[in-house]
Parts: sequence; C-alpha cells; structure tokens
Amino acid sequence: MSKKSTLTNEIAEKFLNDQSSVDISLFTEIEDVAAATLASHEVELPLNALATISDGVAESLSQHKGVLILNGLKELSDSAAESLSNHQDAGLLLIGLEKLSDEGAKSLAKLNRPRNEHDFSTGLVISDLLEGKVQNYRNGMEKVFTKDLSKGQTINKLDLK
Repeated sequence: MSKKSTLTNEIAEKFLNDQSSVDISLFTEIEDVAAATLASHEVELPLNALATISDGVAESLSQHKGVLILNGLKELSDSAAESLSNHQDAGLLLIGLEKLSDEGAKSLAKLNRPRNEHDFSTGLVISDLLEGKVQNYRNGMEKVFTKDLSKGQTINKLDLK
C-alpha cells in the first residue's frame, strides 16, 4: 500500500513557478484550493496518483485549459463526471477508470474523441473497459426500459436521439 500524500496549494504554486521543482504525478490526494490554483494555468496536469477526487476538485479541474491526466482514478461520481464533461479545450485522460454509472457515461459522452490515437491533446481518452459505454451515449443511443402494459413485460429498446 502506498503512502498518502496531499498536493497542497503551496505545492501547486511551487509547481506553477517551476514545473521541474515538484512531480505532481506522485500525489495521492489534492486539496480543493490546490486544484483551483492548478486549473487557473494552462499547463499539462499529470495527476496520475489520485485514486479519487471530490466533486469540488472535479469542478475546479474542469475549468483547466490544458491537458488533464487523471489515469489513477478508478471511479467517478455522477457530479464529478458532469463537471469534467466541461473540460472541452484540451485532452482529458481517464485510462484507469473502472467504474462509471450510466449517468456519468452520458456526461462524459459530451467530450469528443481525440483527433487520432497518437494525439491526446484534445478529447476524452478513457479505459477500454468503459469506452463502449461512453461511445453508446456519444452516438446518441440510450438504453431505455419501457413497460408493455398490454403484456406486463419490460422491454429494452434503443432511443435514438
């Protein structure tokens, strides 16, 4: 088990003054204020050691204009996914994501795919495990369950929007 370390606002400011002074990819937790500070600058943010983020951190990071790397996240709340879906201007990497609700997938589907498989400067890059789930919503296809009252059965159909 790895040791917990928190990325504070002081560390964030040190990183922004000199990106080689601290490796922010090693921090396992981040303060809300540190996320807001980092998000206010257009630099790549490799936050790979974060296993979870609060909804407040997600909201702050969604305002970031540079590439945002959150490959250590295993799951996202619906609120965090909705916030991160506003990260439109640069790449969002969530390669380690394992759990995402349908509502979260629907939110992340608002993000485009990268231009190509070698350019992650724009668009959403998500784990292979969840790419299909997000892609279904990206294509405007949602599973909708309706009840056929005449037969008392639940029917699964596609709602093409």
